Amino acid sequence: MSTTVSERLDLELRCPICLERYGSPMKSPRALPCLHSLCSACLTIFIKDENPGSVLNCPTCRQPFPVPFNGTFGFPVNLSVNNLLEIADLLSLERGEDKRSLSKIRVCKSHRTEILKMYCKDCALSCCTLCAVTTHKLHNTQTLETASNETRNKLRDWEKSCSSSQADLDVRLSKVSAQKSTLEGSSTSAKKLVNDSIEKCISALKNREKHLITALDRDKRLSQEILNRQRERLISRKTALDKRKKKLLEVLQCNDIQIMERQEEMEELCRGQETSGSAKVVYAETKKIGFEPHNLEGICRAVKCLGDPNIVLSLQTGSSALTGILLGDKGHGNGKFQYPLGLQYHGGALYIADAGNNRIQVLNSTFQHELSITKDGDECSFDRPNDVCIDLNGMIIVADTFRNSLHWFSQEGVHQRTLSGILNRPFSVCVNSTNSIIVADTGNHRIRVISQTGKRNLVFGKYGKEEGDLDGPHSVAVDKKDNIYVADLYNQRIQMFNKEGLFVRTIGDSLNLQAPRSIAINNGKIFLVDWGYTFIQVMNLKGAALTQFGVYTDKGEQITPNSITVDQEDSLYVSDCNNHKVYKVDMEGRS
Repeated sequence: MSTTVSERLDLELRCPICLERYGSPMKSPRALPCLHSLCSACLTIFIKDENPGSVLNCPTCRQPFPVPFNGTFGFPVNLSVNNLLEIADLLSLERGEDKRSLSKIRVCKSHRTEILKMYCKDCALSCCTLCAVTTHKLHNTQTLETASNETRNKLRDWEKSCSSSQADLDVRLSKVSAQKSTLEGSSTSAKKLVNDSIEKCISALKNREKHLITALDRDKRLSQEILNRQRERLISRKTALDKRKKKLLEVLQCNDIQIMERQEEMEELCRGQETSGSAKVVYAETKKIGFEPHNLEGICRAVKCLGDPNIVLSLQTGSSALTGILLGDKGHGNGKFQYPLGLQYHGGALYIADAGNNRIQVLNSTFQHELSITKDGDECSFDRPNDVCIDLNGMIIVADTFRNSLHWFSQEGVHQRTLSGILNRPFSVCVNSTNSIIVADTGNHRIRVISQTGKRNLVFGKYGKEEGDLDGPHSVAVDKKDNIYVADLYNQRIQMFNKEGLFVRTIGDSLNLQAPRSIAINNGKIFLVDWGYTFIQVMNLKGAALTQFGVYTDKGEQITPNSITVDQEDSLYVSDCNNHKVYKVDMEGRS
């Protein structure tokens, strides 16, 4: 009996001419005076050659009816059939034919008797079938079910990406844990070797023994701090992915309307996945601590020849140390910083992108605060600016990363103009010898060369892993020949392009780069900050290593550089973003 009812209900919900089910905009049921219904498409064809006022016969009962002056829209929508459509959908849900959750039926705000069954992509809005053929007639519309399925598929892809990243983080966390165990064991062995060597030298070596043990403990502590920082970053990333995945799974359980209403929220949540969702987590590998005794037979004559403690840290052995001069630390006042990022030294002044305070700070030649650029009325308001540069005319150009814009200011800090609409998360900006602007269009995985008028001159690069491809370019710089150097962060390399944007070569293959974040070029040398390590690398323009060094505070604490710039004397200026500080480093002939 239930099958017969279902078949009868299905028959009532189909147009008697085309036999297709009512529902889509052109399949909405239109009631004839005799109360039989036809779909809008068939009714339009049925009356298209007839004049208004002409009499036609109902295809079902043959009862005559006049053609209204406004054609198809002169016949009212059959609300009874629409209600039956909704009841049929509910019955399907209750029988388990549709596994989506039951929820309250939503009706159109403009047509209170119409149910939301369509979705307008142009307006990002759910609507009824009447709105789809009137208000949204010229828009890109589709059924709500189709739109929600597309969004569901997108959310499922993001959820899979989260799972993949989780697996990668688990592997890396396992490696870090194993390295900590190795570090502990090797440290114990090294201490024993030190003690055995010292015993052979009797009392003359007691002071040396104390010095060596202290040095080993210091190196162990520094290594543990590095591993702990890496572990905290990995756990933080894993926690964020867990939350993101949980949120995605939660939304996937929602109905069509709720999914579309939360589409923008989910896209914002997972936008990091597109530029950074699949981003790699990099880390330095700490292997072990060792001790190398020297010349035990002659040790009593030359205690200092006994040996030196050493720590084997991937790619860091042999790096030297320089002391940074603090130019400003954490705070909101003048000369204070919150997450300082990009730097530019020009004309005896240092320009700093003070991202956390949403401003650009200028320090004079004695490194005293001279100017803060924040906003100019409603014309310009920063959202975590990442970089700043000075063009050949002395204009200050700001990469306003999260507003997807570039802003120009005079040397007095007066806003001149803004370029927006073509950039997606610009992380870095510099100027070449023709005063054209080179922008790392990070979110679009490409580089733009733009004239001062804002006209697009050149665009090159695309997402990928091959030569010339880019994945999250985070920094750009130019040499005297206007060759363009790009810190290709997630491809773990520096790429060189000529001024026409053609790929020339990859820089620093032999250096095992992990996450090149910031580059500066001066006097034929490349200065590099790599997030995978805690030191600064210096190489020539062909990528051959010249030197590397860590930067320490006057208290002996090593800083973690984020961005770098250099003046004509090869003095470096480094931002320590996480500790909210900026330093000057005198190279003293090291480069």
